[in-house]
Amino acid sequence: MLIHSEVASQKLHIDFDDKSSIRHRMAKSANDEVRKLFTEIGCIMEDASLVALMWRDGDGLNPRARLQSLSDAHAEIGDLLARIDRTG
Repeated sequence: MLIHSEVASQKLHIDFDDKSSIRHRMAKSANDEVRKLFTEIGCIMEDASLVALMWRDGDGLNPRARLQSLSDAHAEIGDLLARIDRTG
């Protein structure tokens, strides 16, 4: 699953299957607030990855609930990226 977000100062692609890209960007940031925000994004990605795995494995969750969970993850990450852009 890929999330693409364009914020004022940067373009950022987040691949849910490649958490190392988040770790790399977080490590490059000297700003503690930005590092915390990237950590939050990583946690959201973990949760969304679990939802995607449960979906694939047919865990009995209804499809609407799964889609809402992934949609919420996208929205939360978008909000965090906007905060990162403002924080710098």
